[in-house]
Parts: sequence; C-alpha cells; structure tokens
Amino acid sequence: AYNFADKGKRVVFFSLETDKDTLWGRLMAQQIRAGLFNQQERLIGETNYRAALALMRQLEAKGTVLDVVDDGEITMDAMRAAIISGRYDVAFIDYLQLIPLEDYRNPTEAVRHISMTLHRMARSLGVTIVALSQLTVPEDAPKNWVPTADNLRESRQLKNDADVIFLLYLANRKIPSGNRRLACVKNKQGPKGGAISLKFSGLFQLFSEVNDEPAEEQDET
Repeated sequence: AYNFADKGKRVVFFSLETDKDTLWGRLMAQQIRAGLFNQQERLIGETNYRAALALMRQLEAKGTVLDVVDDGEITMDAMRAAIISGRYDVAFIDYLQLIPLEDYRNPTEAVRHISMTLHRMARSLGVTIVALSQLTVPEDAPKNWVPTADNLRESRQLKNDADVIFLLYLANRKIPSGNRRLACVKNKQGPKGGAISLKFSGLFQLFSEVNDEPAEEQDET
C-alpha cells in the first residue's frame, strides 16, 4: 500500500483486524528501520524520531495519500462510499473473510457474495482492489505443502473473480520463522508460475529475497 501511494496513487487501507496505530508503527519500522520492540517500549531514540518526522514531512510535501480506515464492522456499501468520496485509485482490504455479512447461512456463501461484489465494484469504479485472504491448510498437509488457488479460504469463487492471485506461504510449515515462498498462481494479462524465496524480518517488517538454503528442508529441533 505504501509503495502504491509513494508512486502517486491515492490509496486507502481498510483494516478490519489491526488498529491504525499498530499499522503506522509497522510502516515506520519498515521505512526508517525503527524496530517494533523499541517502538512498543517507546525507546525509538532521537535519531529514529528525527527520521520519522522527516518521513512524514516528505510524504506531506509530495501530497502522498495513504489513508487507513480502522473499522472492524465496515460494510461493503461503506467501503464503496469511502472509495468514491476519497477518489482513491487503490483499495486494500485486510482481510476479506472479516467483512461482516449477516444474511447468509454459512461462511462459504458469504465469501462468495463478497468476492463477486468486490469484483463488480472494481470494474464499475475503475479502481484496483487488493483483498487479502487466508488459506485453508489440510490437516494432513506435509511440511513442504504448496498451496494452490483452490486453498483460498471458504470459497473457490475467489479464484474465479480475481484477476491476479499471489500466494505467500512457509517453505517448511514446521519452521514458523523460516523462509517464505511467494508465487503468482493466476494472472489474466501476464505470466504466472514459479516462486521466489523470501526471508521475513519481523523486527523491521521487511521481506528480502534469498536463495533457497538446505537448512530450510530440515525440521526444527
């Protein structure tokens, strides 16, 4: 979301799970390398404090638009109204399965309706909608399990409606701190397939591309 906004797009981030302060803290950790632990203890220091001020001034000077809507009860009608009134180019939703719907008998029907509605919304408003989704992991999945678009949680309708699908998953499910894989499994207007390996730094909220390591295939002791 930040990268879209930094390139001049008007971006809104609908957060149904995480509060606004936490999200901005993560962004600061990423952009100025102020560790999350230090932020939580209010120990970011003068250097990082000045860097944070400089970043905010830079964003203001560029006219960067990155708005966060922190509302766990927001409806799709409210999202649509916000996108129109804010004249946004890109909308992020974190995450799709948390959008409240009360008129459906089960989660599968609800997510099917959400998926179709977001697809129509993107087309009618001319915006890019990036909706995060959880994955359904089989109980007997091996340590090196590789998901497909069919594993998107609750409904295969998500696979049908999406123009592009990226999947992010652990290379070895028994090593939660290990490398991730990022794979493009659907792309209506371009290439797909293959996967890149990423290392995640929780302290600075950063992914960095890495080569596969033999140790990744070993179980944690």
